[in-house]
Amino acid sequence: MTTDIEMLVHRHTQTVKECEAMLKHLEQIRVRLEQKQYSIARNGCIPEAEKIAYDEAGPRPPKGSSDSVKHEWSEHWNKVYAEAMDRLCQEALL
Repeated sequence: MTTDIEMLVHRHTQTVKECEAMLKHLEQIRVRLEQKQYSIARNGCIPEAEKIAYDEAGPRPPKGSSDSVKHEWSEHWNKVYAEAMDRLCQEALL
């Protein structure tokens, strides 16, 4: 036969386990919301980062460019774009 104290301990243990499960679920929701906010902020930075990259690298490589010149232009554009995205996203997420 279980005593009243044993029943209270069992009920308390169950309550603690339920609270821990709820906290874990709430933490998962918080993480998903932060990820969603990050995605929204990052996506919002794309147009400005593209503008910065096009302003600095130009809209396209010069006409009649060799493959190596096109490759250099592409590398430069991507570098400027990535740096702009990083900077703009850091500013947006502060």
